[in-house]
Amino acid sequence: MLVATIIAVLLSIFAFALSVYTLWVVRVSPYRLLAYPPALSYLNRKESSLVLDMTFFNPGRVRVAILDMEITLLSKSGRKIAGCLKPQAYHQTLFPQAGNKDRHSIISRFTPFLISKEETISKTVYFSARAEERKASDWCDEDIDCLRIAFKVNSRWNKKTFSLDYAQFQSFQKEKQNSALLKLPFAPSFFPDAQPLDLRGSIFDPVY
Repeated sequence: MLVATIIAVLLSIFAFALSVYTLWVVRVSPYRLLAYPPALSYLNRKESSLVLDMTFFNPGRVRVAILDMEITLLSKSGRKIAGCLKPQAYHQTLFPQAGNKDRHSIISRFTPFLISKEETISKTVYFSARAEERKASDWCDEDIDCLRIAFKVNSRWNKKTFSLDYAQFQSFQKEKQNSALLKLPFAPSFFPDAQPLDLRGSIFDPVY
């Protein structure tokens, strides 16, 4: 009788521990998201807009929701230039398949997206400032020092941000223009010195 009671207690403890672990993994575990350094594909100073190729990987245990992003152009003195650039649309190029002779592009409105466990997602995102914040005269290459990119993940703006050297982009862009035979509108320029951004959440973040 005593042995049976001990076994029953041990099984109850094991079941409780398993349920707590399952709850932690599925519902409570903080998210983790890797944002890789983006490539700058297109820049339009007159419209205060640019296009970034962005890649995300979810190495965590829970699904992650990217609800919003924001780009701030900063001068050397820390002043904001042309307001904040917000994501407006996705750009996607469809390559020829059976029955299609030419590739074509699709532009779709920006919406929040989910990244599941062990999933990698790449997005080409069009950013622009609000109409009332577009000041072409303020967007001058000599004034821009860096691009800061922030991410709103699982309803909270993460404290970690990309801070990309704009002068580095300029040098690569000029070198590419001088050496390229074809002038492609979406030829990406990378930031080789930038490192992936490891975004982490807390147990208080909502579950998606």
